[in-house]
Amino acid sequence: MRGLCLFVASILVPALTSGQPSPARGDTSASVEPRLTAVIPLRYARQIVDSLAPHVPAELIGASESNWADTWAHWQRAHEALTRARLERGDEDSLVNWWMYGTSFTRLPPARGRDLAQDDRYTLDEVLAGRADDLLHALASTRHDERLLFAREVLQRRGIDLATRDGREGARRLLLAGRARAREEYSHTDATLASAKASGDPATQLEAISTIFRERGLSSDTSLLVDAAINGALEIVRAANLLGAGGVRRVAIIGPGLDFINKADGHDFYPQQTIQPLAVIDSLQRNRLSTARTLEVTTIDVNPRVNRHLNRARERASNGEPYLLHLPLPRTESWAPLVRDFWGRLGDQIGTVAKPLHTPDTDNADVRAIRIPPDVVARVRPVEADIVTSRLDVSNDNAFDLVVATNVLVYYAPFEQALAAANIAAMLRPDGILLSNNDVPLVAAMKPSVGRFAVKYSERQNDEMFVYQRR
Repeated sequence: MRGLCLFVASILVPALTSGQPSPARGDTSASVEPRLTAVIPLRYARQIVDSLAPHVPAELIGASESNWADTWAHWQRAHEALTRARLERGDEDSLVNWWMYGTSFTRLPPARGRDLAQDDRYTLDEVLAGRADDLLHALASTRHDERLLFAREVLQRRGIDLATRDGREGARRLLLAGRARAREEYSHTDATLASAKASGDPATQLEAISTIFRERGLSSDTSLLVDAAINGALEIVRAANLLGAGGVRRVAIIGPGLDFINKADGHDFYPQQTIQPLAVIDSLQRNRLSTARTLEVTTIDVNPRVNRHLNRARERASNGEPYLLHLPLPRTESWAPLVRDFWGRLGDQIGTVAKPLHTPDTDNADVRAIRIPPDVVARVRPVEADIVTSRLDVSNDNAFDLVVATNVLVYYAPFEQALAAANIAAMLRPDGILLSNNDVPLVAAMKPSVGRFAVKYSERQNDEMFVYQRR
């Protein structure tokens, strides 16, 4: 399945009209913002289905020409409803991770085995209960930082009123249910990967890894690890001269992510932040593939919360306010040179070293902070869209030189991945590059991976990067 070659993208790239110039306030570049195309034309969607059968939803396979439009519209509505539900679950997952691992609202240790092993004053149940009490107390306070506002919004959407006893008990039940669901999902993930490994078939293993989160909530959480892998991939792109020196002018980042709480380490002593758009700009300059003066970055995310954060950052940048980026690196892990070197250099092309916020004693991490100037922040332009069913309307003159899609496609089945791959191909210029840590279903407009390499973050964390090029 992963090697199935489609002809779809080649027919998804007819001449497209360009959007109208709409430079951001404070941005001196005369750029053209792409315009969103909401749906794939019906005849192209049908050809994708026919090319992938039987690896598509059953209702689409059996649709006749006469009822195809209605069948496709029904599938799209179902996909949109499922996406909304998965976003809700992703938000609940973030809230549960914050409850279990955050340090900003409690003095109790994180609810992790390694932390409890170092502190035998509490049992796991005592830590979970105490952390729930502390979190509910913080939520009932008058504090208004972004994380608390988000958590209150999640509970309110569930009809939970923390001012009442029933509401507080309802919040506790939601946290416990979310933790139980997460444990069940991890168990299922482990079983799926073990089964794929036992098959002894590399293709089966790769497909299992590439779709392992296909039924999970859509999480916005992120960390800087994958950005270290992107930096390594860009070094390969430069060495192979795949883009030409200084040749990147327009970049699209699918699912830029929002560092709300890192479930591995629980850092929340700094405001929530986005990392990847700024890290990509920094890496492109370090590798002499672009300059800040000419570079335009468009982020594409289906999560309104991520887009609101980026829009607020742009608004502050228009008023001359920089963006403060915190880069914690836990001391609890033996990091590979790729990670440690990247962590030490990140920001040196686009920002200046700043003093980090106070790090709690419970956060055993080295911390750097980088101040990103407003003109760099203003170059990041968010678009709210679902890459599975949408693409940006670009002409040959404003097509993207580079698209980055990491920790995104893994949340979808092969059919949705193929739709996304076709939409990405339609936005890339000829010879443009797609970077992903996911094996992407091939489309005729995209060459098979021109680069593929394993990435070692630490003894327990690994990744794999794929470099694709538009024909």
